[in-house]
Order: sequence, then C-alpha cells, then structure tokens
Amino acid sequence: MAMIFYHQFQPRDLTESNLNSLIHKLPDFRKRQAQQYYFSEDTWLSVTGFLLLAFALGYVPESFSYNQYGKPELEGVCFNISHTAGSACVLIDSQMCGVDIEKFTKTPPWEIMPQVFTRGEISWIGREPLKFWEVWTSKESWVKFWGKGLSFPIPLNECSVSGYPIQTFMLKEHLISACLMLRRGQSVSDIQLQSVSFDQLMSI
Repeated sequence: MAMIFYHQFQPRDLTESNLNSLIHKLPDFRKRQAQQYYFSEDTWLSVTGFLLLAFALGYVPESFSYNQYGKPELEGVCFNISHTAGSACVLIDSQMCGVDIEKFTKTPPWEIMPQVFTRGEISWIGREPLKFWEVWTSKESWVKFWGKGLSFPIPLNECSVSGYPIQTFMLKEHLISACLMLRRGQSVSDIQLQSVSFDQLMSI
C-alpha cells in the first residue's frame, strides 16, 4: 500500500542543537551532503526528507543507487522525497511513484500559467490559488513519477482532468499530490497519509 509520511516544522524545534542531533543520525554520504548547504533551511529540509524515508522504511539506508537521470533508488522499494518551505514528505510504494509538496500561498506565480498549464487548466483555475497549487503539484508529481528530472518537462496535458492516477491532499498550509502506477484493484484514493512528529524523527 502506498503511504505518504510528512513532517511540518514547528519553530520551537528549529534550533542548531536539534539540527546537529538529526545530522548525527545520517549515514556518512548524507552527512556530507548536509554540510554543503549554505542556508540552514535547506539543510533542515534535506535532513528531514531523508529521515522521513528512514522512518518509513524502518531502517537508515547506508547508500543509494541512482538511475541515469540522477534519481535515488533503493532495491525492493520505490520512493520519492519532496520538500518545500516549512514541510517535507516521502512517498513509499512497491512500484514507480512521484510526490510533490508545496506551501499554499494566496499569490501564486500567475504569470507562468501559459508556459506550464493548458488552456483548459487555465480556465478551470481562473484566479483561485488553491486550484493553481492543485494543478501545479499534480504536474510536478507526474514528472517526478517518471524520474527523469529536468530532462522531462512539466507536461502540457491536463493532469487535473485526464484521469491520471494522482491524489491531492490539503494540509493546514501545504498541498501534497502523489502519482502512482496502479495495480489491479488499487485506487489512487487508497494512499495513506501519516504525520511524523519531531520526537519520532529524533527517535530514529
């Protein structure tokens, strides 16, 4: 069963001491990556995304393999990590999957719509921010599903209305969209969503 594990940051947790404690839990290859970030927010997001994966798996991966486009992979499980301001998530499934999380804002970048949305989507969105982010995260999750990175541009097809196996969840300040390869008898609505607390991350 596909599951999304997510964490929403609380200001009280974002201390240097807590960040160092989380970094200490990382395998060496992820520690090196965490040390490369200039801004602490980027470090928090990267570290949290990886530890959500470890929480979901029940163990800490010591290494990744990578496909030809640089997408990280693990034997026996498919996963995808996403993060944005204030939150991170990981989607776990037994087959190809993609996930995107974005912080909801009432002033999305309307000016990009002609480049990434179809006429039908633009008409459906109107000037409703929630619809903008629903379509945006749906398209991002679809692109990440294929695991080809920037070589696979956001599709100019109607992910929002074309029957793609995509499910969108609304959190307090964020939207999560997940794209799956469905098995027989499976519905995209079967995706389970689980919040992971800071204490749970610290217990890994």
